[in-house]
Amino acid sequence: MRLWFKRALAGAAVHGGAAAFSHAWHHGSRGWQGQQDDDEPGRLRARIVDRVAHRLGLDAEQQERFSLLYGRLHELRAALRGRSDLRKDIASLVQDGAFDRWYAQDLVNLRIQALRDKSPLVIAAMAEFYDALRPAQQQKVREFLARRPGGWGWNA
Repeated sequence: MRLWFKRALAGAAVHGGAAAFSHAWHHGSRGWQGQQDDDEPGRLRARIVDRVAHRLGLDAEQQERFSLLYGRLHELRAALRGRSDLRKDIASLVQDGAFDRWYAQDLVNLRIQALRDKSPLVIAAMAEFYDALRPAQQQKVREFLARRPGGWGWNA
């Protein structure tokens, strides 16, 4: 190989690696796997509630209902995730010579039970929030859901 080609290849590898790891430090000094602040989920929740309240023009009661809905969704997500590391659970399924069908079914059943336990609370919170909205606010929600088939975000 020519020397200039080797140098170009090495430079591309160094710059590509730096670009791949630069994202971790964009969000602060924690890195990808760093420790989070204890208050970070609370700040995120407040920011989301404020953003939705601003976009929909929510009053204090509606904000409280949306905050409750957000909390219920967060509880459901945590219950679906479970207490154990799903990656390790799945890896343990194929650890032996045969796939562990019983343990796989147990993992699925735990998620189904969490869904059964938490989904009525989420549905009730969503109904209370949506029913408390004025017709113009409800229309904004419907428009938001109609125009964002591939993702979630408020692009006004």
